[in-house]
Amino acid sequence: MNAPSSKKSSSERRKRNAVIAIFALVGSTLLLFADVAPRRILHIADYEHNFEHNVVAWLRPVTDNDTPVYWHVPKSGGTSMKLYYSCMGLATASEVGVDGHDKDETIEVLENWHGIKNINVDTTTKEGLIRAGKLGLAESGLADVVFTSYPSEAVDIFNPINKGAFFSLFRHPNERTVSLFYFIQIASWQGKTYTPHLKNMKLEDWLRKDRVKCTQGNVMTRLLIG
Repeated sequence: MNAPSSKKSSSERRKRNAVIAIFALVGSTLLLFADVAPRRILHIADYEHNFEHNVVAWLRPVTDNDTPVYWHVPKSGGTSMKLYYSCMGLATASEVGVDGHDKDETIEVLENWHGIKNINVDTTTKEGLIRAGKLGLAESGLADVVFTSYPSEAVDIFNPINKGAFFSLFRHPNERTVSLFYFIQIASWQGKTYTPHLKNMKLEDWLRKDRVKCTQGNVMTRLLIG
């Protein structure tokens, strides 16, 4: 069942922003990084322009025109955050709502019989973000939270009026590596990532054998710079 594609009331958006702000404080480092990284590190004119104009500035209050964007760092609780916000009745944009709706020509909120609300775009891929931008995800105001692992591409779907308010949860790299080691042993649904033979290998041996894969090649830096 599809919910009407209408703007949320100011009271609804204020309530949503208040809830999300609690978690945004935990990941506020990302906002600080997004505010300074283009000038100090990347030096790419277009990228710097988009971060400066399309992303909510550090410590600037979130407004009704802004959309919270959760930067999903692998093995850092992102899946749990999706479930948490969905159970709260918030409309989320991730990969869930696009199933069977990848050809839709308008942004809509899809609500299943459990009351879970998803936007009909896929913001977990670079291609999906491009489509979300063309359909006007930011301007629609329908998404309570957008989930993505690609912050450098995600900024392009926003604009100086409808900005993205980035936040995240971070996990110690060692803990992420251990979690990854056990996860890819059982994640048969992950395609190439699935590595069942690791069940017969010790964590220490895996770390010595494939350091790049087990550390994901400094994944956070790679995701930030695209």
